[in-house]
Amino acid sequence: MGTDDRFATPWLRTQLLEGLRLLADQDRLLAVVGRPGSRSEDLDQVLDLLDDTGAVDEPENHVGAFLLGDEVNPAWSLGRALDNALGTSDRDSWARVSMAAEHLLEQMLLDPDRGSE
Repeated sequence: MGTDDRFATPWLRTQLLEGLRLLADQDRLLAVVGRPGSRSEDLDQVLDLLDDTGAVDEPENHVGAFLLGDEVNPAWSLGRALDNALGTSDRDSWARVSMAAEHLLEQMLLDPDRGSE
């Protein structure tokens, strides 16, 4: 998995990028959350990763571990969007999650050498 020596835990960055790709796929995300009672193992794993790492709740604490400083604000935005969407099937709230995930993903991939493994 990740071998970027700029990060203490590059494998978490790789996992985060994979999860963000899932969240940024708005059509797929809305298909899952738009059906009451539907579950997605992939979505659950991404939400668990975000929760376990604190990547979007306290991103400033993970600069150098698996985030860069300019990724903190987009990570905060994703965390706020998730806080508003979790526990609902509101398509607009989940669309905001997807847009915030896409923004963070784009930020993380700005430099082709950043987190692309």
